Amino acid sequence: MAVFYVYVDESGKLSGKTDYTCLCGFVGHGMAWESISTGWTMCRMRWGCPPIHMSRVMNPTAKDDAWNKYRKQFSSEEKWIDNRDAMLEDFARIIAAHDAVAIGTVIDANCYRRIQAGPDAFDTADSNVFAFHNIIMRGLEKISTVDTNSTLSVIVDDDPEYAWQYYKLLDGLRQNPDKRFAKVPERVHAICFGNDVSYPGLQAADMLSWLARDFMVRKKTDPSAEISTLLAYLTHAGMHQPSIMDEKQLLQLAQNVTEAKKMAEQDELA
Repeated sequence: MAVFYVYVDESGKLSGKTDYTCLCGFVGHGMAWESISTGWTMCRMRWGCPPIHMSRVMNPTAKDDAWNKYRKQFSSEEKWIDNRDAMLEDFARIIAAHDAVAIGTVIDANCYRRIQAGPDAFDTADSNVFAFHNIIMRGLEKISTVDTNSTLSVIVDDDPEYAWQYYKLLDGLRQNPDKRFAKVPERVHAICFGNDVSYPGLQAADMLSWLARDFMVRKKTDPSAEISTLLAYLTHAGMHQPSIMDEKQLLQLAQNVTEAKKMAEQDELA
């Protein structure tokens, strides 16, 4: 039986001031990940760069760390930007050349905050953990187009603040009696939390999440904005673009969840 893996990372925190949060990843066969990981590691060796972390790459002087030190190798801001862009394109091309499929969700963070402050609040306090449901179901959906029996293992970027919530959400899907989730306990056999230094798949997921969120930020001020070249590489020319959960969808979902809870309570009392 084949094993597929999905590597997952987030961009933007609900606790911050960001307008959007995003949880994205890539799903692929184990053999594909071996090739991707080798290519990614060798690309890092060619560039001599730290592990890819997009918020640091795009703002390397914000902290006194490895990316700040790396930036200092370039004599001018113009030279740094030229090399940075070429470097990121090299990494994005690795995904474009291999069989890893992008999945994920961008969430309207302002709407999510308003819902959480009201009577229809979701059980999941963090919007990125909330989006994890979509990662699991979309990952299984993608695999099922080619294989209806293979298992899926999930690797999430290690975040002590939310790791337990990710596990609880997956466990809830496994125990949910709804037939729509029957394939979760049958096929999702592992979840773990990894250091992105050791897992190129997590670095790729970080890049995808940052770019997907950045795209939505740009569209907020310019509705005609197009996906970037990097995002096109990572999503196979937009074919596997992360989904958007906007205000209308979130409000409707919150109402549906509240109604379902009321019905369940009434059934228990009956």
